[in-house]
Amino acid sequence: MSAGFELGTGMAVNSVPPERAAVHLRQALASLPQSFTQRHLSR
Repeated sequence: MSAGFELGTGMAVNSVPPERAAVHLRQALASLPQSFTQRHLSR
């Protein structure tokens, strides 16, 4: 949902705490095939 700030500036506000976002990112990465993570995330 966009509010006045987002609509007026074109910038998005992330209201998710970084700790919670990290948990979701780890879960998403864990569900990817190992071949994908080796090719795209091993840099």
